[in-house]
Amino acid sequence: MKLLEMNLLQSFPVSNPNRDDSGSPKSVNFGGIDRARISSQCWNRAIRTYLRKSKRFQGCRTKLLLPSIKSGLISLGRKEEVSDKIARIFCSGVGGVGGLDKKHPDSLATMIYLSRQQLDNLCRSLNNVSDEELSKFTDKEMSSLHSEEEENGSSPKKAQKKGSKTDTVIGKIKASAKEIGSVVADGFDIAEFGRLFANDDSLSSDASTMAAHAFSTHEVCNEQDYFTAIDDLSDKNSSAHIGVSQFNSALYYRYHAVNLDSFFNHPCSIAYPEEARIAVEEYIEAVLVAMPSGCKSTKFAGNPPLYAKVMVREGYPITLANAFLSPVKEEGYLDESIRKLENHWGFFKRAYGITAESEYVMNPESGSLKELIKTTMKFV
Repeated sequence: MKLLEMNLLQSFPVSNPNRDDSGSPKSVNFGGIDRARISSQCWNRAIRTYLRKSKRFQGCRTKLLLPSIKSGLISLGRKEEVSDKIARIFCSGVGGVGGLDKKHPDSLATMIYLSRQQLDNLCRSLNNVSDEELSKFTDKEMSSLHSEEEENGSSPKKAQKKGSKTDTVIGKIKASAKEIGSVVADGFDIAEFGRLFANDDSLSSDASTMAAHAFSTHEVCNEQDYFTAIDDLSDKNSSAHIGVSQFNSALYYRYHAVNLDSFFNHPCSIAYPEEARIAVEEYIEAVLVAMPSGCKSTKFAGNPPLYAKVMVREGYPITLANAFLSPVKEEGYLDESIRKLENHWGFFKRAYGITAESEYVMNPESGSLKELIKTTMKFV
């Protein structure tokens, strides 16, 4: 396996970028010591959001497929009532997207991940269902479609009996689902982050990227912020609101990796090889620049990594997290964290014979993001 690995040290002062169910900063006990934590899901969300500025990353994860299909069909010239009917038949399990939510009839029960071009292709395919064919699909059959979906929790079968009046409609709509997996130039985020399609494995895609939960290299205890708000229009010189929120400050260790073999063997990468290489460059940039958005209006802590070790190598993925099994205690945290990380990498090279084709380090004294990307891409 050819890997691109990124080991980062990133400091966030006075922040709460990733909250738990009580609103407190997430934490983890590692090495018997309480640490601050930012989940991999939080980082991936920030990275995906940052990448949307690129035409190569236009994937959208949503439950609102029905209104999106309806809008797409209307833009192709279909009437609103007809567009709604086609969209509902597709989303009611016929298209293999898991069916509609019982409590929210315009929403899927589970989210779907597809790109803008894939959605456009899907709408164009569904547009092949004519008004005449659709007219054979009565309100009674629509009701039967929904009731069977609720009963079975899967793709309806009653309306798909061979030779029935609705057979052509069901067949065309069902066949349109393959467009969700169409090879497009704007779906590299699906190639990187993967997609699970429970009802049709051919539309699923394994993720080529990996991300670990970030955690502090040192012990962290959450602190409380007592705050008040003054009523600007009140004559009373007192607080109109009093509250308490939690925060912490921490130097985080982060690990992100790309399985380059998997990524470049994805259908999108095979069809658009030059775009694929640019997509890797953009992903590296996003990992180093994207920031979690939690509490940014009150505890903004937008600081990019102070240290980055980026490697390209053959082998299996390895994080350097155990460098911090014993917490950093030296004042400032960064210098000792760098020493621990470098020593731990040295241990892997000595003990297991692990080597890297490329190894670029950016720190406060040397290196730049531009040179990091340029140097790394020579070995990708």
